[in-house]
Amino acid sequence: ALAWNPKAEGLLASGDSNGKINIWQRSSESGAGFTATPLQGHEGSVEDLQWSPTQENVLSSCSVDGTIRMWDVRDLKSPEKLKWTADAVDI
Repeated sequence: ALAWNPKAEGLLASGDSNGKINIWQRSSESGAGFTATPLQGHEGSVEDLQWSPTQENVLSSCSVDGTIRMWDVRDLKSPEKLKWTADAVDI
């Protein structure tokens, strides 16, 4: 899963089949490279990512582990702000 941030230029989120999310930011020194910051939380493949259309630092993710998570990328020491787990009747 990939999602460009519509509010912050040069900010990309990627999610992989191992449950890992990376926040990619354009390097400020040269502008040519990117640095990645990992977000941990999902226990299965990340299937979709969506940046908030109004809050440039808020990212939502969903996974095959049955969870939806919301992240605040301003606070990378504790970025996960909300976790919702689907019940069998929700799926």
